[in-house]
Amino acid sequence: MRFRCRAAGDGDSCRMSQLRSLLGLGVLIGLAWALSTDRRRVRIKTVVGGLLLQYVLAIFVLRTSLGVGLFRRLGELVAVVIQCVDKGAHFVFGDLTNPDGHWGFLFFTRALPTIIVFSSLSAIGYHFGILQRVVGGMAWVMSRALGTSGAESLAAAANVFLGQTEAPLFVRPYIPRMTLSELNALMVAGFATIAGSLIAVYADRLGHGDFAAISDMARHLLAASLISAVASLVVAKILVPETGVPETAGHVRLPLTRTTRNAIDAAASGAAEGLKLALNVAAMLIAFIALVALLDMFHGWVSGNTLLASVLRRVGIETLSLDRILGTLFYPVAWLIGTDAGDRSAFASLLGKAMALNEFIAYQSLGEMVTAGTLTPRSITLAAYALCGFANFSSIGIQIAGIGGLAPERNGDLASLGLRAMFGGAIACWMTACVAGTLI
Repeated sequence: MRFRCRAAGDGDSCRMSQLRSLLGLGVLIGLAWALSTDRRRVRIKTVVGGLLLQYVLAIFVLRTSLGVGLFRRLGELVAVVIQCVDKGAHFVFGDLTNPDGHWGFLFFTRALPTIIVFSSLSAIGYHFGILQRVVGGMAWVMSRALGTSGAESLAAAANVFLGQTEAPLFVRPYIPRMTLSELNALMVAGFATIAGSLIAVYADRLGHGDFAAISDMARHLLAASLISAVASLVVAKILVPETGVPETAGHVRLPLTRTTRNAIDAAASGAAEGLKLALNVAAMLIAFIALVALLDMFHGWVSGNTLLASVLRRVGIETLSLDRILGTLFYPVAWLIGTDAGDRSAFASLLGKAMALNEFIAYQSLGEMVTAGTLTPRSITLAAYALCGFANFSSIGIQIAGIGGLAPERNGDLASLGLRAMFGGAIACWMTACVAGTLI
C-alpha cells in the first residue's frame, strides 16, 4: 500500500501521526511497567535493546530497498502458495472457491484449505531442519540484543512461524525448570504472535483474491509477527522481571530432531495437524459469532427500554452494540497507535473484538471495512500490525492446557500468569503497530 503524507479526517500531518505513534510506544511501555510485579528489577538493557532491535527490523522491512524487496518476495511467495491452494480447493469444491462468493463458503473453501497446506509445508520444513535453523538464528540475535535466556528466546522466535501451543515444543525439555519470568515470556510470546498458516489466511482475506494485494498484506503480517516476537520479550521482562538464574542463560541450543521418516510422512502429518487447527478455528468462529449475536440482542433490548434509552441518548448514544462499547473502551489505544482521525472508532472496535473474541473475527471485520472503503490505507496497515496476535481471553485456556500438557507441574504457575501474560501479548502487538506507525 502507498501512503500520502497526510492523515485523513482532521488535517493532521503525517509527521504528527508519526509522533503520536511514538508517544503511544512510550505510554505502552509505561503501562507495562505499571503492571510489573517488581518495577525495581526491570532491566534497562532488555528494554532498550528490544526497542532498538524492533526499530532495526522495522526500518529494514519498511524503509530499506533490500528489506522491502525481500519481504515483498516473501509476500509474493505466500500469494503463489495461496494460488496453488486454490487449485486444490477448486478441484474439491468447484466454483464455491470464487473470491467474489459468499464469505461463509469462502471460509470453508479457501481459509481452511490454506491452513492445512501451510501446516503441511511447515512440517516439511521442520523435517529437513530448515525451520529449526531459522528459529535458532533468530533466537541467537534476540538473546544477544536483549540479554534473555536461550529457552525464552527460542520460544519467541518459534512463535513467528508456529502457534501458541506448537512453539513451546521447541523448549519442551526446559519448561519444568523455567523461572517464573521465563514461563511468562513463553506465554506472552504465544499471545503476541500468530501461526504462519493464519498469516496466509488473513492476507488472503484482506487481499480479496487480488495477487498484488495479498502479497502486500502478507509482507506486512510477516513483519508484524517478527517484530512482535521481539516486543513480546520486552513486555514480558517488564511485567515479570527475572529474579532467578535461568538454566539456559547466555546460550541457545536447539537439537535437530526428526519425528517423521521422510518428506511425504512430514507432509501427511502436517496436513493432519492443519486439519485439527482448521476445525478448531471453525468451531471457535461458530461459537463466538453466536455469542456476539446474543450480546447484540441484549444490547438491543437495553436500547429499546424507554428509561435506559433516554439515559443513553443523554450521553450521545443512540443505539447500544458490542462494536460501540468496544470502540469506546479502546479508543485511547487507537489514538495512541496513530490511527487517522476518522477511523479511530472503527479501529478501536477491531482491537476490542480481537481481545474479547479472537483475531480471526477482527480480521474478518477488517476485511469487510477494506471492501467498504471505510478505512484509509494507513489505518488498514496499522490494524494489520495491531491485530496480529492471539491475545484474547479464550487463548488463556488454550495456553494453560497446551503448555500444561507438556509440564503438568507448572499448571499453577501458568494459571497465575495467564491474565497478565494475555494483556502483555496485546501490549506487544500494539507496540509493534506504534513502531510501524512512526515509519509509515
